[in-house]
Amino acid sequence: MSSRYDTPEMAELWSERTRNRLERELWVTIMRGQADMGVPITEDEIVHYVEAIADIADGDDELEQIRLIEAQTGHDLYARLLYFNRMAGHEHAHLGLTSADIVENIQQMQIYVSAELLARHAEQVMARLVSLARAEQARPIVARTHGQPAQVTTLGKRVLDWANELGIALEAAGRAMAGYAPRGLGGAVGTRADLAALLGRYQVGKDDPEDPLVMAQGLDESLVVCTIDGDAPEPMGPAGQCYPRGADLPVVSAVVQLVAACNTICTNVRLWAVLGHANETRTSTQVGSSAMPHKTNPRYSERVHSLTVVVRGYASMLEQLSGAMWFEGDVSTSAGRRIALPGLFGTADAVLANTAHVLDRLEFNREAIAEDVRRHRPVLSTGALLGALVAAGLDRSAAHELLRGHIDSVVALGTPHLLVSRLADDPQVPLNYGQIEHLMDIGTLTEPARFVVEQALDGSELDLGVDEDWPGSLL
Repeated sequence: MSSRYDTPEMAELWSERTRNRLERELWVTIMRGQADMGVPITEDEIVHYVEAIADIADGDDELEQIRLIEAQTGHDLYARLLYFNRMAGHEHAHLGLTSADIVENIQQMQIYVSAELLARHAEQVMARLVSLARAEQARPIVARTHGQPAQVTTLGKRVLDWANELGIALEAAGRAMAGYAPRGLGGAVGTRADLAALLGRYQVGKDDPEDPLVMAQGLDESLVVCTIDGDAPEPMGPAGQCYPRGADLPVVSAVVQLVAACNTICTNVRLWAVLGHANETRTSTQVGSSAMPHKTNPRYSERVHSLTVVVRGYASMLEQLSGAMWFEGDVSTSAGRRIALPGLFGTADAVLANTAHVLDRLEFNREAIAEDVRRHRPVLSTGALLGALVAAGLDRSAAHELLRGHIDSVVALGTPHLLVSRLADDPQVPLNYGQIEHLMDIGTLTEPARFVVEQALDGSELDLGVDEDWPGSLL
């Protein structure tokens, strides 16, 4: 992910320093559990490890020192372990474990917390949509299907459609997070053999020694490291050294859904800009084109589309890592995950931030919107007229052909304003002038859309409150 598009919170979560700190905190948690089960690690020694975490955080040479160790050992996790043990002055971290016990649990924690952060930011986009839908619930606009004028809707209804898509994505994210099971501690091949051997070693001589395999399972189940609030499900159960990469895909899919919902919003803003109905507000110093001084471009909406393509690329990478593991595990997925996981979540957060920015800067040309409705008003009423003709006794196919013939004629002649009189004068049309005018009235035509918006927003829980400090300034 380019630093040009990074969001501060997500960039910090996936930074090397944060990953290293989380790994050290996990090591300390495991050491405490091992000490409780009889492994000779004193409380003072654990305090030294905790102090080392704080000391490392206060220093500036952490990453350089770890890189020097890795250059000698050729193993990144082992380099971080050696550095931590040296800083603490002990050799207790990582007893009975394999690298994946640390690396994969921390990656899962980052995935889970990243998904939580995306959900919070998606709710902020939702709050903006709800506010806009409420403010514009009655404003008539031309609804378009296949890009062509179709019927009348309202600006609020169109925005509500976007909110609905985002809401579906948020529900998918909630389900994915609720079912995202942590890997737990599996050991070198997923049997917890080394951990059980470690714990069993200190049961010798006891009158009623505990089963070391049961102890190892108990330590595993006590470490809910996938979430900071303890709401994650139980560990996923037996796996090899590495957990199945397909376990990540429900979360990945939900992220893609969130991003797609934002892209729908920004694609429509771009189309509005083409029609002259709306655009992103240009600041007094903003340049739209280096060659054409008059230009005002939907810059951030276009950026969202581009970043959406990037998100889908990262998601495709993660999908392709699923189902390719050898036996109990290998590192063939490691490089892809290191690139794709922070890339996916970082880019998705940038999409959300830019979408919120677009909504905050959205400016409508209300005169152009109203003129669009006036220009297309006769043809926008065909659905209502068709229903009225059928209700008056005409066969639907006959009514359809009758209306189509009149509309084609007035459009060809460039006289759509004469549609009312043409229909009223046609003896085949069982409606009078007043009835036709009523059916073509904009207030009548927008009533269904207004009702839908009112019902959706009345007493809803969608009013989440807009955080005006987020997303802050964007390039």
